[in-house]
Amino acid sequence: VSDHPGDPERVALDLERIEGAGAGDVRVMQIYTAAHEYTTLDHSTLLASTEIAQADFPLDESTGQPRWRIFASDGKHALYPSVELCESAEVVPCLDEDCAPDGVTDPLRYEQLPPATNAGEETAPRITELSAIGFPGEQAWVDQLFCGGQERDATCGPSVRSKLLKDPFE
Repeated sequence: VSDHPGDPERVALDLERIEGAGAGDVRVMQIYTAAHEYTTLDHSTLLASTEIAQADFPLDESTGQPRWRIFASDGKHALYPSVELCESAEVVPCLDEDCAPDGVTDPLRYEQLPPATNAGEETAPRITELSAIGFPGEQAWVDQLFCGGQERDATCGPSVRSKLLKDPFE
């Protein structure tokens, strides 16, 4: 509803190892996508194992393995597990989300694969400084407002750390 720099949103898969299967074989137990997380406009999605079919897992052409596809709302930072769940979300009356390239001649032009990073754990970080993924001056495990690499001021979003320390599956 208001324009502001930075707002860290995240996605997470709750995985369970498949007993007796090969190394790295897991099943998805739950899915979480953040949308205006921990605000009065929170539309974050938690899909239990019985609801996972609502998410989008197309096969990766290069590996033949399923790849999780998420959808970002146009001009915002909200993330959704499917176009349908995005476009059915109404943030406030008469203001809904838009996650599909409706009515365009080349919809593939709107598909992007941005860098994704596993931040690790606070006691065993895999990344700290976030410039490598496009956010200069930002830190994953420091209590500083997240400004998306823009000028730091009081309107920036909460710290990345504050979100990483909250388990979305609890």
